[in-house]
Amino acid sequence: MTQPASLLGSVVISPSSPDGYYAPGTVVTLSIDKTNDVEFIKWTGDVPEADIATTPLTLTIDRSRKVSLVLKAPYFVVDGSYITDGWQKYSMTRSGSEISITGCSSVGSNSVMDASLPVKGGYSIVSIGGCTGSGAKTLLLPETIKTLAHRAFVNTPLTSVSPMFPDSLTTFGGGCFADASNIRGNVRLGFGTDSGGAPLPITFGIHDTTSAVAPA
Repeated sequence: MTQPASLLGSVVISPSSPDGYYAPGTVVTLSIDKTNDVEFIKWTGDVPEADIATTPLTLTIDRSRKVSLVLKAPYFVVDGSYITDGWQKYSMTRSGSEISITGCSSVGSNSVMDASLPVKGGYSIVSIGGCTGSGAKTLLLPETIKTLAHRAFVNTPLTSVSPMFPDSLTTFGGGCFADASNIRGNVRLGFGTDSGGAPLPITFGIHDTTSAVAPA
């Protein structure tokens, strides 16, 4: 049994087994213990198709089985070196209360990368990178974002970015949307200000001979 992130919930297995093994024919029940605002989505793995949305789940042990649970929260939790809402999962690094997404293990349903969700524990997502080839079609950015890293979304099927872009986003890494040519929408830049009201400068990373922002 692959357990979900502990801050989202857990699976209780009955009867328990110290080593995870059962005699053939043993009936095992998998029950979910989760917080109230976390949604049960489905079971995955070696589960009958008719039972993937059934909870508690009852299995007769007639062979080795690998089962996982999919939950979904309206927020991210920190799970080791990842953040996850149960469905989306991204590798990350932390500096104080600031989180930088460094890679995509899995994007959300319908290929939506929803980075706008709050992060439990008072953290803020300030940078996104490492999502090359992730399959994301829609990108939802947090209002705390400061940086899109070098080649962050190269060769992705992105069609929309929202908002495009938050006033907090002031650093665009070189080629951050290279070969993501299906993005459409109005771009808003240069309206961010610091605590004193002074305009925040916008930085574009250049890694070739191109030195301009070109319209589609």
